[in-house]
Amino acid sequence: MKRIHLIIKFLFIYSLVVSCTPDEPEGIFSLSQEAQKYKIDTTITSFQMIDNNGITEQFYLRNYLSYYHEPWENGFFEIYSIEYSSVLNNYNFNIELRADDISSTLQINWNYNDYLYYDFKTTEIYGETTIPILKFYDSIQIQNIIYYDIIEIDYTNKVNKINSKTPIKTYISGEKGLIKLVRKDGNILERIN
Repeated sequence: MKRIHLIIKFLFIYSLVVSCTPDEPEGIFSLSQEAQKYKIDTTITSFQMIDNNGITEQFYLRNYLSYYHEPWENGFFEIYSIEYSSVLNNYNFNIELRADDISSTLQINWNYNDYLYYDFKTTEIYGETTIPILKFYDSIQIQNIIYYDIIEIDYTNKVNKINSKTPIKTYISGEKGLIKLVRKDGNILERIN
């Protein structure tokens, strides 16, 4: 008799757990139209930036991923990630876009430090160590070239809280990627190609 009671209790608890489990998302969830604007052109495998002292820095495509991830049995979430590394100063820059059933998000980091996250739906900004000011522009001109779909990341008021290799300001073009940065030592690097 005890065995039957245990089985009944188990079935009752199991049915409660199953009924309380949220429905898993089904379908294919792609990046929002707004997030799509920031998918950097992956045919750009290298580019140069020059600082205000005339020193040139070369960036190379280090890693690129674009795929649909299946975290649920019937749900596929789009992920896009691109990473560049530099030769002279050993910078590492990564931008990642993710879609899920709720929203599309943007993640950016320098040298695997000072991660920031932006939710395209709620427009909220998150950070692991400190939260920068994030601005979006239609266009900006650098070295006589006009770039479009601009993201500006500004740590000016939090300079003492960021890693030594994280720029105070970073400018990213949706199509071309990194176009300008202001380092902690005051040097400004701008894209020249």
